[in-house]
Amino acid sequence: MRLMKKIIDPDTMEILYDPPFTQENFARDFEIRDGNWYVEDGWLIGESRKNFASMALLKENFFGPICLDFYAKVLPPCTHDINCMWSGSWNEETNTRHIAYVAGIGGWWDGKIGFEKSPEYKLNCGTKMFQFEPGKT
Repeated sequence: MRLMKKIIDPDTMEILYDPPFTQENFARDFEIRDGNWYVEDGWLIGESRKNFASMALLKENFFGPICLDFYAKVLPPCTHDINCMWSGSWNEETNTRHIAYVAGIGGWWDGKIGFEKSPEYKLNCGTKMFQFEPGKT
């Protein structure tokens, strides 16, 4: 695949993080920023306050281009928002996401996939071409 004049080939990329996803590894490798997070049967489960961002942040920093490859789904009764953040920060005073770039699936209250920048939460691009379905991996 070509993206922004670069060839993206996941089969040739170095794996940067791939330990077994256990509660012990999660507690060691991640920081929690709001919400309730735990590991169950190899899945990371997160619950947020109503209409608030919460995050599990990997403690290790990665520099340069990276590719995220993962399986995810929202669990009922939730109906929206699986997000990945990069170059981000957390506002300790307001207990909210601060400066960050966010890629989202099933977001913006109408099922879009897209990119936004915080703290303005400005949608930079979005589409409804992906058929987001709560509960489906």
